Amino acid sequence: MKTLDINSLKEGKKQAIEYLKANTDLDDALINIRIELITDIDTTHTNKFVFILTKLSVVDNKKYNDLRPLAKALVNADKRGFRVDVDKYDSYDKLIKDLGMYTSKITRSDMKKGLSGLKEGRDYIKLDVDYEGIEVLIPLNHKASQVIASDKVGSCVGQWCTAQNNSNYWDDYVNKNGITLVYIINLKGATEKWGKYAMAIQPDEDLVEYFDERNRSLRLGEVELPDGLLNAIEEEAREIGRHIERDDGLPEWVKKADTHDMRFKIDDYMFIWKSGYWVHGTWEDGIWEGGTWEDGDWINGIWKDGIWKDGIWKDGTWKDGEWCSGTWHEGVWRNGTWEDGTWEGGTWLKGQWYDGVWNEGYWRDGIWWDGIWKDGIWRNGLWEDGEWLGGSIHDPDRKGNFEPEWVWDGPYVNSPINPKEYFSK
Repeated sequence: MKTLDINSLKEGKKQAIEYLKANTDLDDALINIRIELITDIDTTHTNKFVFILTKLSVVDNKKYNDLRPLAKALVNADKRGFRVDVDKYDSYDKLIKDLGMYTSKITRSDMKKGLSGLKEGRDYIKLDVDYEGIEVLIPLNHKASQVIASDKVGSCVGQWCTAQNNSNYWDDYVNKNGITLVYIINLKGATEKWGKYAMAIQPDEDLVEYFDERNRSLRLGEVELPDGLLNAIEEEAREIGRHIERDDGLPEWVKKADTHDMRFKIDDYMFIWKSGYWVHGTWEDGIWEGGTWEDGDWINGIWKDGIWKDGIWKDGTWKDGEWCSGTWHEGVWRNGTWEDGTWEGGTWLKGQWYDGVWNEGYWRDGIWWDGIWKDGIWRNGLWEDGEWLGGSIHDPDRKGNFEPEWVWDGPYVNSPINPKEYFSK
């Protein structure tokens, strides 16, 4: 197994540079740019993951934005002792999947210790109940949930989804939906009737779900314990649940923002905004799938759809949606409707531009209805109306209305007239 030398930044960079030279057609300048970008997202002190990130950027054709969640996952797994086998991983998806399993799995040593391997108050809360032969525990993290569900606590395994190796169900129940889980252990040993119960207490409504050790849903009357005891457990656990600190997975930059009716998910360490209103704040990275952006600074990420009302876009990829106003600095616009605002630079692939100021950038295709074009490159598209102050027009066959003194740069001509006038017959 050939593993990356994690103690040598220079060695990691050297391997990455050699790999790019051997497997790409990039010149030295572009290689240095890519290495510096990847070094920037590897936050380990020695940048130990520069090589594997570089390698996967080539074999899976991953862009800079695609590598950011993988870099975060690697850093998180590194804290638990994960080591990258450079020969083994030729797939981004395989590595990100293994990282997720590694960081959520519980060790055999943890499992063998049972409750003695956990710390009361940090990992679980024990309820003092006046009933002989049972133990009532509230797990406070996924690891505790797995241990308490194991046969090292009690005499059977609780086959609950919140105790699986993958922590997705735990995160969904406890962190995102605020459910308080209670595990009841039969200390007398598993009987034909029961060995363990799980209670799922909803935070904002008078609703409790019961499950046996096989994860079968039960009605209150089917639980082999007195109703009065279960009601007392629910009351105490509900009060404790109000004060449990839950990790909802939200990045700190999202917590600082002013939002309303936000729906989101965390997938492979990537923050995904599903819907709601972003009122104000700084968006650092992630995927926006829908909703309304009122104002703020967008640093990087992927915008799939939604309404942008105002703010500053610094970099990233816009796939579709409606832009009402604001300032665009850099990035890729794939499709959508631009109502008004200022475009400072970047690449416009397709869409409709209704009004605003275009200062610089690359227009590949789409419809320009109106606005002010100050400079930039026009590759293709339909120009309807507006003010053209100058720029380059793509005309490889030189069929447009140009004058002999106009300056050419390959297939582009520096034109003082707009594309509609240039190509009109």
